[in-house]
Amino acid sequence: MLKSMKKEGEIAFYTSAVKFADEDHIFVKPVCEYFGIKYKHQATKFSEDLILKRESRKFSHVPTFGDHQRHLAVTKRGFIRWVQLTNSSICHPSVAEKFEQFQLLIFDILYSGSIIKDQYIQYVKKEMKELDELRKEYGRQGNEIKKKKYHIEKVMGMEFGEWKEMVEIAEPAQIEGGM
Repeated sequence: MLKSMKKEGEIAFYTSAVKFADEDHIFVKPVCEYFGIKYKHQATKFSEDLILKRESRKFSHVPTFGDHQRHLAVTKRGFIRWVQLTNSSICHPSVAEKFEQFQLLIFDILYSGSIIKDQYIQYVKKEMKELDELRKEYGRQGNEIKKKKYHIEKVMGMEFGEWKEMVEIAEPAQIEGGM
């Protein structure tokens, strides 16, 4: 129990800082913001390091950034290299120790892959659940529409279109008196 709680805490910690651009690339900026690292300096580091340069590219992602700008993202392999090359002294002092924990945790996460797989599985399950809920709601609404149409057509003795037309052109007193 305690071990699973620790693992959940690690997953929460990891997902607070790490935002995926796609299945294979991780955005750099959210990690920098989370740990108080100057993003522009890191972007320069990526352009100067041969491996980081090869392992990175830019993506646009409105849900993460709220704009259409292209932001630096790196493969998982490049992400490990970048995190391990980064000295915790460049982090905001209040989170420098957390960054050191992150450096240790990143090996477990990206080498074992279990946390990433769990993260994706949880994400997909959540999305599928929301889709199922929407389908159920639309199905329920469709049944309500069918019931109303049946009531108008069968109980009131006229087709839906006739009833709709009569209601649109008639006054309420005319409808009551006409029945």
